[in-house]
Amino acid sequence: MNTIYCQSVCAPVRFSPDHRAEMHTQLLYGDITEAIEQQRQWVKLHLPYESRDGWALYGQFMTGIPDATDAILLKDHYFQDLQQWRFRGTRMPSSVFLTESKLIRGIHWETNQDLHFTESRVLSLLQNLLHTPYLWGGNTSSGIDCSGLSRLLYRFFGLDLPHYASAQMSFGDTVDFLAHAHTGDLAFFDNEQGEINHVGILMSPNEIIHAGETNASVAIDAIDSDGIINKKTKLRTHHLRMVKRLMDFSTE
Repeated sequence: MNTIYCQSVCAPVRFSPDHRAEMHTQLLYGDITEAIEQQRQWVKLHLPYESRDGWALYGQFMTGIPDATDAILLKDHYFQDLQQWRFRGTRMPSSVFLTESKLIRGIHWETNQDLHFTESRVLSLLQNLLHTPYLWGGNTSSGIDCSGLSRLLYRFFGLDLPHYASAQMSFGDTVDFLAHAHTGDLAFFDNEQGEINHVGILMSPNEIIHAGETNASVAIDAIDSDGIINKKTKLRTHHLRMVKRLMDFSTE
């Protein structure tokens, strides 16, 4: 396998080498992966955090490893020098930011050493993603799904999660009671067959932010021990299975 990295702002990864195939996830600029094989313009990728491989356009990747990344974008930004957008969550060398006088430290980007998991930081990041359109397999502020939202949040704090709700449930420690949950904990939901089919991020023991087809975007709804209650329709939409804590709040 050859090590390659994404040189596109955002590269869709699909289940088969076909633009009509279901989108599995998305890779952001600088994300590193492994090339398994190539079919014409497509490359098969071994995704380090996923349970299965995916396909993307070969032209969206470069061979090798990018410059060391020690900063992460907290907001989408257009870089004049690069003549390109970068999505929030993109990891980049901090040297790039030295040429961007409009970037304000603490608002647009942080170094990895500054990324402390605090309640205020989590709430701020989630509020910035509110109303993002729902997109199956999406992982950016232009379109995102339920596990893409939780994946993107924890990316800011150095934890890479798979892009499946059922796979994310294997991370962290179980919170025995919803009343004991805190901001940033993940809530998992199952269907009538007992299969995990949804994940959301708790804002508090009474509110959850999640991406789903019901709201067609990232929205905040009510939650109780039985599951999610849509704030607009007052209908229960998801059955709560488990709450997991992936990180404790930082004291710094």
